[in-house]
Amino acid sequence: MLKLESIIEIPKTDFFDQDDMPLNAVITSIHWGLIPYGLVLALDVPETESPNSPHYRLFIMFENIIKYELPLCGVDTLPGLFVDFFESELETNGKTIYSFVIMTNVINGNFSEMLKTMQVYATNARCFRTTRSVVPAERWLSYRETMELLSDEEFKEFLDNLDNNPQ
Repeated sequence: MLKLESIIEIPKTDFFDQDDMPLNAVITSIHWGLIPYGLVLALDVPETESPNSPHYRLFIMFENIIKYELPLCGVDTLPGLFVDFFESELETNGKTIYSFVIMTNVINGNFSEMLKTMQVYATNARCFRTTRSVVPAERWLSYRETMELLSDEEFKEFLDNLDNNPQ
């Protein structure tokens, strides 16, 4: 059972346009069509760049998506998509372009395709993070460790509570 205080909303400026954003964030899942959010990215993020740093779960939930570009053809998405850089840019029409430079595992051996840019055009993004963290036994979190941060059932419960308690 999820405790509502286990997930807190954080200012999106903490993750977009920050030079000191922790490296080695990994997009572990992409969710489409979770109304009213057209796209939700779940990331496992280390608190620091130290090898033994605890990781927490971060959700970036995009509202009123105009379009998105996720260039994932020919990409091995396991163990996840490694995020190298986040940024956002406000356009004159009131929409924001959220960009993520990701480093991928290349299937076809073409290493020039390792870096890809994901872009989401939306009116808003909300960021949430778990208050609990896990120290990985290896370099990256295992599936079991990822589920310790937040299970699929807890994620569904969080979304239900979010829908019932809009902010």
